[in-house]
Amino acid sequence: MRRTLKYASEVSAELCDMSIFSLSAPDHPPTLPMYALKSIAVLSALLLAGLSGATKKTTTIGIETEEGSKSMQVPFGECHHIEEEEVRSVFLSRECRFFSAMGCTGRTTLLMPGEHSSSEPVPVSSVYCEDKVF
Repeated sequence: MRRTLKYASEVSAELCDMSIFSLSAPDHPPTLPMYALKSIAVLSALLLAGLSGATKKTTTIGIETEEGSKSMQVPFGECHHIEEEEVRSVFLSRECRFFSAMGCTGRTTLLMPGEHSSSEPVPVSSVYCEDKVF
């Protein structure tokens, strides 16, 4: 069986005739699958952009009061309101600043990762954590 070489234009014309995504004739509009692929590509790009913007990094801090222990999620780089009157100890995995007033104002204490406790209860109103690993 002898094969003959075709010109590139003939091959591409044959491929276009076989493709379901191509124009069936010059005077017809593109078929629906072509528009569907474009809209799927646009939607997937928007979804990826939305997911990457919605992802917030957080850390979990542990707080112990007279009433018991609890953990809470604190976003990095944002002032987080916690309003605990009598904190006895805290456990941190990242560097955090604890504030005595709302809105990350008032007296502040910078604590490194680890467990920190106090013999006297300490009022804590807000916390600010940074994404630093030590």
